[in-house]
Amino acid sequence: MSLPRRCPYCHSFFLPSVYRPQQSVCSRPECQRRRRTDYHRKKLASDAEYHQVALESQKQWREEHPDYQKQWRRQNPQQVENNRERQRQRDQKRRLRQRLLDKNNVALDLKHSVSEV
Repeated sequence: MSLPRRCPYCHSFFLPSVYRPQQSVCSRPECQRRRRTDYHRKKLASDAEYHQVALESQKQWREEHPDYQKQWRRQNPQQVENNRERQRQRDQKRRLRQRLLDKNNVALDLKHSVSEV
């Protein structure tokens, strides 16, 4: 019998499956979903062929379901508004960051203001 292990996601202890002694994540659905998501992200980043197949698969699904986004937006108006608000915030942050980069003469401005005082 194997020793209890701690799940890296929920931090609870669990006993690995007898059939999968190398099991490192508990069997709770949320933890398993996170394990699969992490694997998928790592695989996309490290395997160019896997990444390309995933892109083609997404493209094919979108072509087979052309009205999905329109229907989803109609059915989820609150989510649509939340997305818009978050996009406005991201746009504002980007504009502020760009302004700071454009005004990259802060040292000159400080020098100038000291001489005025």
